[in-house]
Amino acid sequence: MEPKWTSYIDDLDSMLESLRLGIQQDSAPEDLVQDYLRLKRKSAQAFKALVVENLRDYRTEWHTARSTLEYEMYRLYEGVVPDWALKVPYGSETHYQLFCVLVERIGRPVAADHLRVVTADAVHAERRVRELREIGLDIDTSKVSGRDSYVLKSLNVDVALAPHVVANLVKNSPKLGADKLPLLRRVEEVGGTT
Repeated sequence: MEPKWTSYIDDLDSMLESLRLGIQQDSAPEDLVQDYLRLKRKSAQAFKALVVENLRDYRTEWHTARSTLEYEMYRLYEGVVPDWALKVPYGSETHYQLFCVLVERIGRPVAADHLRVVTADAVHAERRVRELREIGLDIDTSKVSGRDSYVLKSLNVDVALAPHVVANLVKNSPKLGADKLPLLRRVEEVGGTT
C-alpha cells in the first residue's frame, strides 16, 4: 500500500508550479504570498504525514507513563478532590505523537524544528512538549548548534509532580466557583504544593 504522505506530491507539484509561474509573470506580491502560504500549509501537512506514518507504536510506554502518574494522583487525593481532578491531562494524539518522536531518540536531542513537523508547523509544538514535562516526563531542553532541542532522558515519571498536576487541574477548572480556594487549600495540605 502506498503511504498517505505521497498523496500530497501532485498537489505540491501543482502549487510549486503556480508559485513559479507567478514569480516569472511578476504577479502582485500579495498573490505570491498567498501562493506561498498555500504551498507551505500543504507541505507541512505532507511532512507531518510522513513523520506520523513512520512512527513506531509506543502506546504501551505512553499508557505506562500516564498510569504511573495517575496512580500517584489517586493514592494521594482519592476522596479529597473530584474524580475529574485525578485524570492526567495532555493525552491528545499530538501529545502522543510528540512522545513517540522523543522516545525513538531517547537520550538524544530532538530539534524543536523537527517536533514542529509533527504538528504541521503549528507554533504549539514546544508548548505540547512542555506539557509532557509538566506530567512528569524526564524532558530537558538544550541548544544544539544554536537550535532549541529537547531530550527525553528516560521513561521514568516524576510522581512527585502529582500534587502540582492535581492543583493545576483544580485551579484551571471553570466548574468550581467558590469551592475552588478551599479545595486548593486541601490539595496543598495533602500534597504540600504551594
